[in-house]
Amino acid sequence: MAQFDDVARREIASNAATVREASVEIARQMSILWEARLNMAMAADDDEGVRRMLGEASAEQYIDNCNCAIPSASVEQPGTAKPPLR
Repeated sequence: MAQFDDVARREIASNAATVREASVEIARQMSILWEARLNMAMAADDDEGVRRMLGEASAEQYIDNCNCAIPSASVEQPGTAKPPLR
């Protein structure tokens, strides 16, 4: 196993935090897009579009997958995330 000095550990931790923040933001944006697409399908009375959106991962599932903590989502333990439903 590689040995890292304190500076390297801090840099790795900082990079990991940056990646984590980006993952959380991506999941949030995907959930917003999912909700917008569902709303558009409902507004257009597009039954097939609604079915298609309901068959995809929901907004909450995107958040669950990134282990993001938001009030309406149940958060899984790290490393146990499920792939989005397709």
